[in-house]
Amino acid sequence: TRSRDSELLPAKKGVGLISFQNQVDVLPVYVHGSLSLPWALLRSPRVVVQFGKKISIKNYAKLNLSKRETYSLISEDVMQAIKELRNSL
Repeated sequence: TRSRDSELLPAKKGVGLISFQNQVDVLPVYVHGSLSLPWALLRSPRVVVQFGKKISIKNYAKLNLSKRETYSLISEDVMQAIKELRNSL
């Protein structure tokens, strides 16, 4: 979920649920500068899209956690990767 003040919000389990049930990897993405877009009538805003390293879902199946715990862990790991992308700017 996007925030209105550029602060990262807590992870939601949806990304973990969708990726784990479909056995698809996750590519973390951080978008910087998109909050200025509605106000950019007179100048072109600088929007930076930064891609992280793919998070492999196969590793989570080996952990013997409940589905709910697995979804939460995946989501938290994705948010952590996004935080690292933000901090690298």
